[in-house]
Amino acid sequence: MLLSFISLNTLVFGQAPIKDRETIRERQEVQVDSTIQKDSIWLDSLVVEEKKKSFNTPKVFTRDFYKYKNGYPNPKASLFLSFALPGTGQIYNKKIWKAPIIYAGMGGMIYFLDDSSTKYVAYRNAYKRSISEGSSTFQSPLIEPNLSSAALKIQRDKYEKRRTLSYIGTVAVYGLFALEAFVDAHLQSFDISKDLSLDLKPSMQEHYSLPGLGVVLSVK
Repeated sequence: MLLSFISLNTLVFGQAPIKDRETIRERQEVQVDSTIQKDSIWLDSLVVEEKKKSFNTPKVFTRDFYKYKNGYPNPKASLFLSFALPGTGQIYNKKIWKAPIIYAGMGGMIYFLDDSSTKYVAYRNAYKRSISEGSSTFQSPLIEPNLSSAALKIQRDKYEKRRTLSYIGTVAVYGLFALEAFVDAHLQSFDISKDLSLDLKPSMQEHYSLPGLGVVLSVK
């Protein structure tokens, strides 16, 4: 009887630590699972934030992009405005007097482009009619009367060349005015002081093996 009681106690108390270890192991597994779940939630939120940042409004459409920094305009903003609408970059740089010059230049280039394009189309159609119908008289006031097919072809080629040059000139003037606004905005931030002076004074050259005299030129 005594031996059976001892064996029963040994069996009961010997299994208790095993149950405790299993409980601890289950708790650890739960903690690991919760940690992994928290990490996955954090990564998901991080991905969502990155996506939100990628869909943010571009800088060119924000107010900070056009704010003056230390009293000077932003050259990039001036360039963007000039490409968006000629003259606005100069107005942004507070050089409003340049805007009429730009509008006059762009207006002149557009006028030449329209004139050359209109005459090119008129002479092209007249040349086609002279080839197909053999007629040398046309009702259009843009075309000189009694021109031969060869003469019409010459006029057509001339105005085609003018139209091409007008396209190139318009794009060049457009880009030149935008570049002027960009450079002007950069130059405004340069420190151009009226106190410019040139100073000449003698100096001792002591870093050589023998002492010597030199001249120092200082520009302020």
